Amino acid sequence: MGYYRAGAAAYAQNHALSYNSDWPAYSADCANFVSQCLYTGYMPMLKGGGTDQYWYYTSASDRAPSWTGADFFMRHWTKVRLSSYNGRAYAVKIYSRDYILKNKATVGSSISIGDVVQYLDGETSHAYHTTIISQKTSNTEIKFCAHTSNRRNEDWFNYIQNGIGANEWIVVIK
Repeated sequence: MGYYRAGAAAYAQNHALSYNSDWPAYSADCANFVSQCLYTGYMPMLKGGGTDQYWYYTSASDRAPSWTGADFFMRHWTKVRLSSYNGRAYAVKIYSRDYILKNKATVGSSISIGDVVQYLDGETSHAYHTTIISQKTSNTEIKFCAHTSNRRNEDWFNYIQNGIGANEWIVVIK
């Protein structure tokens, strides 16, 4: 079975504002939350050592850094920064804030529920936040869910415009 986007999005909506007690909660919980969403959407864990190629959680003391850390998450799913691992994503798109705001319908046409969106520092390109697309009613009406700053079905384009810096990068992971 492949990735079940609707299941991941439903989990996100159900647990965006109230944490699932079956999983730990961290002070910076965004990647942990999105990892739970993906796992609920039937993305299989990859168990092993602590390198970029592994993504799993069995306990607080036995987990891959990519399960709970935004930048490690990005390194697992994408091919970035000299990693020897090629990443598991089907597709990765990188946008500037200005490009998205000037081309909402074009960018929106390539966004699907269940896509993961990460936000990167403009100077270091390190991911600092991870979210998941939870609803899409049109190419310009897209909602997301997140933890850390808990959000449920928030307007994605509004967040791009008002919630991130002008020099940051937005990475969409399919």
